[in-house]
Amino acid sequence: MGHPDASEIVGSGDVRATWPDDSDDGAFQAFVETTTSGLEVLPVGHPARPALAERLIQLVLSDRDANGMNRLRSLSRLRPLDRLVTLADERRSVSPQWRRTRAAARILALMCAVSERELLDPRTAAVELDQLIADHSEDPEVQTLAVSAQAMVRIASGTIQDLGALRESIANLGQLVAGNPEMVSMHRSLHECLNMLEAHQAGDTATALSLLADCIAKSGDLPEDNLLRRAFHEIAPMTAEFQAQTGVPDTDLAAHDLRMKGIQHRADHPDAPDAHRALLLVGKGGLALRGGAEQDPARIGAAIGDLREAVSLTPKDHPEHVFHLASLAMALSHRAQASGTLGDVDESVTILEQARVLARSPAHPDWSLVNGLLADLRSRRGEALPARLAALEGLRGYVWQVMLQPDPSAARAIARDAAARAMSTARRCLVDHALADALRAIDAGRGLMLFAATELRDPYTRLVDAGRADLAERWRATERPPAHVREDVLTVLSQDAGLLDPPDLGEIQDALRRAQMWMLDADREPPRHMPAPLRRTLADSDPAHVVAWAGFLHWGQ
Repeated sequence: MGHPDASEIVGSGDVRATWPDDSDDGAFQAFVETTTSGLEVLPVGHPARPALAERLIQLVLSDRDANGMNRLRSLSRLRPLDRLVTLADERRSVSPQWRRTRAAARILALMCAVSERELLDPRTAAVELDQLIADHSEDPEVQTLAVSAQAMVRIASGTIQDLGALRESIANLGQLVAGNPEMVSMHRSLHECLNMLEAHQAGDTATALSLLADCIAKSGDLPEDNLLRRAFHEIAPMTAEFQAQTGVPDTDLAAHDLRMKGIQHRADHPDAPDAHRALLLVGKGGLALRGGAEQDPARIGAAIGDLREAVSLTPKDHPEHVFHLASLAMALSHRAQASGTLGDVDESVTILEQARVLARSPAHPDWSLVNGLLADLRSRRGEALPARLAALEGLRGYVWQVMLQPDPSAARAIARDAAARAMSTARRCLVDHALADALRAIDAGRGLMLFAATELRDPYTRLVDAGRADLAERWRATERPPAHVREDVLTVLSQDAGLLDPPDLGEIQDALRRAQMWMLDADREPPRHMPAPLRRTLADSDPAHVVAWAGFLHWGQ
């Protein structure tokens, strides 16, 4: 059947008059998309834009199939909701009915964006969901939707290290969905996913993969077209391949190639969004290298081709674009090692420099990954100073990520990686006889700890003084501020605090000299924690001595 154009919609004055007669999924989705596009071509200010958009949203949210089941189980049908809310907001309706409808539409639009990996700003989405939860605290249906979306956004935003917040969201969802069999089964699956993430955070990869495989096996108990069921189905081949490569490269090439074909088959699905295809291709390209064991030029080239396509499928502002660039650089680096040439190393460096520009700052979750890879590659090219600087920049990212975690266990998990990388960086600096840089690497975590103990104890007043009273109130609104609130607070407080910048050799020597003057003051006692040997190194210009006592010297005495 044909679909209405803008003139038909405006002429009828009612979206229902042109509603498709059948209940076919394709007809339903095509109708919503065509109608939305028709409204968008009308000039801004046309009264039909907001009026009919609001009516269409209401019809979409209330539509049920022939069996009486709500069509909202298939989130792909809801792709135009975000655009429809934008159109409806032009009328600035304040009716209670529209307020509730708008909340449901926004939540579902966010869930749809997450499910299709097209959520470009997870932090803003998290803030919006927090506000919707607060604004609709007396509405259990809106609460259920919002808390479900909150858990999804937290996972999608890369803040799964904050498992305490995710655990809280899942617990809240469990209370809201009691008595609803379909939602109860989804809640149970989410809880099992949480167990898997906790194992992953603890560094137990084998257990995490085993738990994920169990989740996939049990996903058949979920209703058809359920979001989690579909997600588990999509990642099944990659999970099997990860399990095959746990600890050792996959040696069964026939089974390996079969799993690669399974991933490619899902990536080739005509309805797969570009960002989802990119994720599958990144997984396929990375797994094809078999943990670095692959030496066949054709297989390595095919993996690089998949990774190049993944990069091309995600726009530069997509949250996963930087990671895709880093993955491509790693594959090129592997080919350079396998072939014994530097041509691919040069391209890898260029790609990583581009990724670092796009990441912008240590606040980006892939900042440490990009700079760590860049340090290794520049070292392979014999560029000692740029390699050290990149390695030190990578440590700044670890500092930021540790600070971001409200969950102590999550902070410790990241700190373990940070400590290992700091020692590796310090060794690199010592090999280069760059003792001052070795000091900075060793001392990278000291500023972090002091800042955590002082600046985040109660930042309310400092936030108000910085002109961010709104952020101060968000900080005090809960005993456990979520990761996105902590990130906003850290961004404000770290602007002038030098949080991510360990002191250099000259600054530490100045601090030592000030400490010496303090000790020579007859009216003042020296700090009790200062050991006797340190007194002999006060004002000592030998960098090796300063490195030895770096633990006592940060930020003055």
